[in-house]
Amino acid sequence: MIDDRRSAPRKSLRCKVLLRIAGKIHVCHGMDISSGGMSVICDINVPSKTAGEVYFYMPADTYGSEPFRADVFTANCSYSNSDGGFRLGLNFRRISQQAVSTLTQFLDRR
Repeated sequence: MIDDRRSAPRKSLRCKVLLRIAGKIHVCHGMDISSGGMSVICDINVPSKTAGEVYFYMPADTYGSEPFRADVFTANCSYSNSDGGFRLGLNFRRISQQAVSTLTQFLDRR
């Protein structure tokens, strides 16, 4: 059984997210993000513990022109009728120091 308690506070993140799984790229919509992972709405059902990658640009007041990139794995997936797709919980697996810095700046911003 997966422990779904969040270890870090989340911040709303509304942007387009590209999710690469098994060599295919899926366009998703970001919902929220924390230092340990993020959630997205996607049109596919992805099994838990599936490895992938995410790419996106932080919202306005951009933190540089580089896209945010991280290796992820799915922690959970459930259909959300109100969101019109599958809500995926993604945990960061590997993340560059630059991406960590960008994420920290975003999370610290009020």
